[in-house]
Amino acid sequence: MFHHASFKYKKLLFVFFWDNVKSTSKFTSIHLCKCLDTVYCAGDLENKSRVSGKKMKECSVWAFGYGSIIWKVDFPTTESCVGYVRGFVRRFYQGSTDHRGTPESPGRVVTLLPTGIEEDKVWGVAYRIPDEEVESVISHLDYREKGGFTRSKTLFFPKDSKVEPFEIIVYVAVEGNVNYLGPAPLDEIARTIAFSRGPSGTNVEYLFNLCKSMRELVPEVKDEHLFTLEAGVRKLLAREEEATQLKQENLKLQNPKA
Repeated sequence: MFHHASFKYKKLLFVFFWDNVKSTSKFTSIHLCKCLDTVYCAGDLENKSRVSGKKMKECSVWAFGYGSIIWKVDFPTTESCVGYVRGFVRRFYQGSTDHRGTPESPGRVVTLLPTGIEEDKVWGVAYRIPDEEVESVISHLDYREKGGFTRSKTLFFPKDSKVEPFEIIVYVAVEGNVNYLGPAPLDEIARTIAFSRGPSGTNVEYLFNLCKSMRELVPEVKDEHLFTLEAGVRKLLAREEEATQLKQENLKLQNPKA
């Protein structure tokens, strides 16, 4: 049986859940965002039906994709909805050692950085999970995002203003996790992305697919961090290609019979 306790701090309501059967708490990792009216501990999926959205979104479970989940949906869904979350910015601050890099040479993937500024928005896609598959999908996503991401909840605002905001599950890599790389100069981040590769493919593929998806979904939205990195990576790759071609030409000149 799960119990909860709550307290208010600076107009925020923090809610914690625990299991009285086990000696250890269920909220060893908690994502506290200043931008949320209510903050839930990661792991509160046992109470699947407690969703704050109304009408068509009521009593359903939705997962928010703002990174690879946008273009690599490897779990069953019944519908999707383009929209955004408030009070966050998207940043390539999380290290990837199991997907887009290795433990020896981590790549970089996006996480949500809470700002507390309501005007800040991160656009993405919310996916509705079939009711009968909530448990298996959440288990799958927990494993997929195991490299430092914490499951939490926040409010999602559909692009279609006729649809009311509703609660979604979101995975966020919080500062201090084992793979967190944090901020760095954009040219340094671009270099890491340009030359990193992991079991799921190149870091470049991750960046370019994300940029392509955002342009298709919300062409009117300009994500400065995202698109500046894209431009930087393309320049690095172009220089690398030019250097390779020059090297090949020099080898031909040195060995004309080769």
